[in-house]
Amino acid sequence: MRSIHLQALTTRDRVLRSLVIIILLLGGLLPEFMGLNVVVAAAVVAAPLVVYDLWRALPRVHEVIYIVVPVFGIFAAHAIFVAPGADYGVEKLLKFVTLTLATAMSACLLRDEESVSIFAKTWVLYSSLLSVMALFEYSGSGRAGGFDSSPIWLARALVAAALMVLWFWRTRVYSRWACIPVIVLLLAGAFVTGSRGPVLGFAVGCVVLAFLGRSGRGFRLLLLFGVAAVGVAMMRLLPIFSQSRLTNPDSASASNYYRRLLWEITPPVVVEHPLGVGFGNWASAAGAPEQYSYPHSLFLEIASELGIPITIAFVCLIAYVLISLYRISELSRASMLIVVLLCSELVAVNLSGDLNARTFFFLLTLGFLVSRWYRKGKKGLGRGEHAAAVEP
Repeated sequence: MRSIHLQALTTRDRVLRSLVIIILLLGGLLPEFMGLNVVVAAAVVAAPLVVYDLWRALPRVHEVIYIVVPVFGIFAAHAIFVAPGADYGVEKLLKFVTLTLATAMSACLLRDEESVSIFAKTWVLYSSLLSVMALFEYSGSGRAGGFDSSPIWLARALVAAALMVLWFWRTRVYSRWACIPVIVLLLAGAFVTGSRGPVLGFAVGCVVLAFLGRSGRGFRLLLLFGVAAVGVAMMRLLPIFSQSRLTNPDSASASNYYRRLLWEITPPVVVEHPLGVGFGNWASAAGAPEQYSYPHSLFLEIASELGIPITIAFVCLIAYVLISLYRISELSRASMLIVVLLCSELVAVNLSGDLNARTFFFLLTLGFLVSRWYRKGKKGLGRGEHAAAVEP
């Protein structure tokens, strides 16, 4: 049977697919519309698009299957051997194999470099609006959350957008004068959320971005650290940030105490139960305070609930994707962006994240797919679903 090649996407197709993915990833930062959860609505729209791409790739197996089925299949299969915790554990498992799985699968909707670029532009525009909302909401103390959403999730979205703008600057898509005001706006919004993990992730992303590419690395490194210095100066000098959790250690002391406590009580659970305690059973096994149901670290959560072998395999997969992306970063602008975002997200989810970190699994899947584009042939010219030309 002859394989069916996927047709190249039009600009309209790329924009529509990007919008669906953005709402799927960041729709949780918006309020419900007439009682409708926008994330679930986006998943309903994304599902037939994903199925269509999988069907068009037949009789060959679409490469997204090579990463999604093993990861989600192995994680979910753990529930067969160790029963999930009542209510919370079952809910976590169901969300993982539905909404988180759908989000990861949606990475296949971005087929080429131009799709990734349009996706990044859409993310930046969406996040800029969220940043404006956060700044208007912020009263000088506490934590801004936009539309009453999680400040941590909002900060991750804004930080990722700031890194995307730096990537546009770095790859000369836009001039520095166009990028700097947008970066300042996005970082200001991230600062008023009071979330420190995403800000640290931004710093890591800047360093990674500075060392990628062909030439002028020293200059770009100084430039990127200059951006970080501007951010620090904003927090220290502008009155609006004087009571922020980022500049006022006392306002975050309780959070620091409990986070250290969660990280201290988790390793003994891993040692005592090397094969994991099951979805949602961490709190009872660790004797955690009543208000905490997970250890606020993705790797600690996987190690304690799913076991050491699965954790090691997952870490190896992440390393494989990052190394593969790094090796083609001089050929592919998309790989440069994804390795930066993935490194930043790694920091964020391990300082305050959980198993259903949908953006992380989306970026991991997209990184795997982009690395496969360049395994198909020189300069990203591939067969089948990746036959569209890729700009180096």
